[in-house]
Amino acid sequence: DKLKEKGSKVKALSCDPGYSASNLQSTAEKGGLFLKVFVGLAPIFRYVQSPADGSLDIGMCCFSPDANSGDFYMPSSKGGMVGKPKKSISGGMPVKSGTEAESVS
Repeated sequence: DKLKEKGSKVKALSCDPGYSASNLQSTAEKGGLFLKVFVGLAPIFRYVQSPADGSLDIGMCCFSPDANSGDFYMPSSKGGMVGKPKKSISGGMPVKSGTEAESVS
């Protein structure tokens, strides 16, 4: 709202890449037992997507004609871990009422 008031063309959006098969998880410091187990089991249950697929959410933020300030994009499947980008928050409000918990993975 402050950006619009000042006539700015800048948009403020956010996104979550989900779980991408990058070295981020393997280099996380002090991940603990949970992280080690999850990283080991995630591929078996297909909770991992390629780095390219993980970058689709930021692509939607940058290039979608439907992207506006206050929007949040995240993967659409398996609890926000993998899948096509979906807008879960639009203009700072949940797209579907009661799904606020879906705004983070």
